[in-house]
Amino acid sequence: MWRILRHYSVPNKIINMLKVQYQGITCQVLHAGTMIEPIKVKTGVRQGCLLLPLLFLVVLDWVSKNAYEGKRLGLQWSLTQCLEDLDYADDLCLLTHRLADMKVKGERLQETGGQIGLKININIKKTKEMRIGVRQQESLELHGEAVERVSKFTYLETSSMKLVELTRT
Repeated sequence: MWRILRHYSVPNKIINMLKVQYQGITCQVLHAGTMIEPIKVKTGVRQGCLLLPLLFLVVLDWVSKNAYEGKRLGLQWSLTQCLEDLDYADDLCLLTHRLADMKVKGERLQETGGQIGLKININIKKTKEMRIGVRQQESLELHGEAVERVSKFTYLETSSMKLVELTRT
């Protein structure tokens, strides 16, 4: 994460401030009324940290850009740009015109994320597929399991989100 922040020209002073927040973190488990000895946390970020969504998106942005480098698998956004995905916190919406490209994107994200220690788990029960204006009916499969096709997405299983019209500025 620190190298990626440097890649995006975040000043060393700010990176060092973030590092201090993560030095010496421990956690304890309460089991049957007894607290176990503190366990040193060596990886990950603090849950509930206000910077967590931003830090995660910076890392995910780097992974996405490197995973799709040299490939134009997304939606044509302008003469020179493709819109590859939409990110919100730890949710990722991949955009493509072709089913084969969707599979390639998923594989590349897992591979590139793995190179920096980011494990991208695809929970087949939470993964959804939505098609707009497509005649092709071949099912999307990940790891040998079919992905559920939906006509609208639900975020955090509490409220339905309507498809947002994307406009160029």
